[in-house]
Amino acid sequence: MRKPMTIRIDTDVLKAARKRAARENRTVTNYIETVLRRDLHLLAPATDDVQVVAPKHIRDYKLVAEPGESQAQYRARQRLFGKILDRGGY
Repeated sequence: MRKPMTIRIDTDVLKAARKRAARENRTVTNYIETVLRRDLHLLAPATDDVQVVAPKHIRDYKLVAEPGESQAQYRARQRLFGKILDRGGY
């Protein structure tokens, strides 16, 4: 059930919300409700799925070690990256 309410909001915030809502082709009410739902964790729970969008030659990468990363951490990150690419069909 929807319940109307009155709120006070800073004019700059409202202006930005109106612009964003228009850019997303939605009402300000819908935009504000969506932001509140997201912040309150009321939107549908996220899945563990990962969508990979990458160029076809992504396997020709050279993974660079992070500063302070151990060899074991580096290898684990390489394996994880490989699994993500495998899962994405790359």
